[in-house]
Amino acid sequence: MKMQLRGFAAALPLAALLGALALLVGGLLAALAIAVPVLVILAVLFGKPVQEDDQ
Repeated sequence: MKMQLRGFAAALPLAALLGALALLVGGLLAALAIAVPVLVILAVLFGKPVQEDDQ
């Protein structure tokens, strides 16, 4: 029983590190998933020439 607890204690920092890394990667992916469509919409809205009505 004591050896099993020691194994869990040794695995805890690794699990915490992997969990933090997964949260970081997930947060970056979520930020990209939000930012890319916003950038596309802004490019479509503001990327057109302003002077269209002089024809």
